Amino acid sequence: MTGLDTNVLIRLLTADEPVQLKAAARLLAAHDGQAGAFFINDMVLAELVRVLGRLYGYAPTEALTAIASLLDSDAFAFEDRERLGHALGHALGLCQAQGRDFADTMIALKNAASRCVHTATFDKAMRGVPGVQVI
Repeated sequence: MTGLDTNVLIRLLTADEPVQLKAAARLLAAHDGQAGAFFINDMVLAELVRVLGRLYGYAPTEALTAIASLLDSDAFAFEDRERLGHALGHALGLCQAQGRDFADTMIALKNAASRCVHTATFDKAMRGVPGVQVI
């Protein structure tokens, strides 16, 4: 299994650097058909959404849809595919309704999976995320 950094995924999703895109495509092609050949951790996903939004002008829903496309491929392994799917569904709905941040949703879900009673925050933008208590 090969861990992928955010910049590899950015090249694949935006095709903005032709030389790096070819290198990323070669890497993927070398493992063609191998399930779980590439690992994408949660930090990479949070950074991916941030970079796509800030540097490439993706709307939050567009960035989350890009992650969903990765989730649809069995070539990629994740920290917790089920939690990620839940976070994506939840964040997509909240992004459309309230502009909710994917990283905030993942923080709350990861804390809940670690048996935290709630996630305490000062971030008023997290109000409404299940399991979050704004203090």
